[in-house]
Amino acid sequence: MRIKCKFGFHSWYRCKCVQCYKIRDEQHDWNGCKCKGCGKTRDEQHDWSNNCQSCSKCGKTRNEPHDWSKDCEKCSKCRAVRIEKHEWQGCKCKKCNKEKHTWNGCTCSKCGCKQEDRRDKSFANHKWHFCICEICGLKYIDSIFIHDFYKHKIDHDWEGCICRKCGKIKEPQEQGHNWDESFLCPKCVKCGMIKHDWKCVKRFGPDNEYSAFECKKCKKSYSEADTDSYNRRNY
Repeated sequence: MRIKCKFGFHSWYRCKCVQCYKIRDEQHDWNGCKCKGCGKTRDEQHDWSNNCQSCSKCGKTRNEPHDWSKDCEKCSKCRAVRIEKHEWQGCKCKKCNKEKHTWNGCTCSKCGCKQEDRRDKSFANHKWHFCICEICGLKYIDSIFIHDFYKHKIDHDWEGCICRKCGKIKEPQEQGHNWDESFLCPKCVKCGMIKHDWKCVKRFGPDNEYSAFECKKCKKSYSEADTDSYNRRNY
C-alpha cells in the first residue's frame, strides 16, 4: 500500500483505487446489474435471457415460470430447453402445434403432408416431370427453386410461348411468340405480351435530374406500360 493511500489520498478509477485496490460505493462501472470493477450487484437491469429464473450476470434467482406455449421443449423467453415433453398426435404436438414430419421424398410417410405447402428448400426431394413435381404438384412458377431449374437444366413443356404445365411465359427475345406487327409495339397474339423498345432518357424532377426508361416507339414509361414484369425489360 502506498503511503498516500494510508492518509486517504487514493488514486481512484471509478469505484476502485488503482494503488491499494480499496473499494468505494460510488462511480461504479455498471454492466447491467453488476459492476465491472468491483463486482458489486444491484437489484435492477438483470439479464434473464439465458434463464427466466436465474440472472446470467449476478446469479440472482426469481420465481418466474418458463413459456413453453410455442415449443414444449424450448422456452420462448429464454434459452432454457427440456427434452421429450411433446405430446405427438401423428406429426403434430397437441400442446404447442409443432410439426415433426418423416419425409419420403417430398411427402410425409406418416400424415401425407406435401412439401408443396411447406415450400421445402430441398430441390432434390421432388420428382420433377418438366417443371412440375409428379408427387406433390409443385410448379416452377410457385416454387423457390428457380435457380435450381437452370442449374439442373430442367425444361418446360412449351406450347409456343406458354408452358402447358406451369403457365410460364417466354421472354420477348425467345422464340415461340406470334408477334402482331400491326400494333405500334408488337403484341403476341397468344400470350398478350407487348415488346417495347426501351431507351434510357434523362428527366427532370422538381429538385433533381434522374434517369428513366422510355419506349422508343410508343413513348410510354415503365409506370405507363403494361404491368407484366416481362414487358418491363429492355430487350
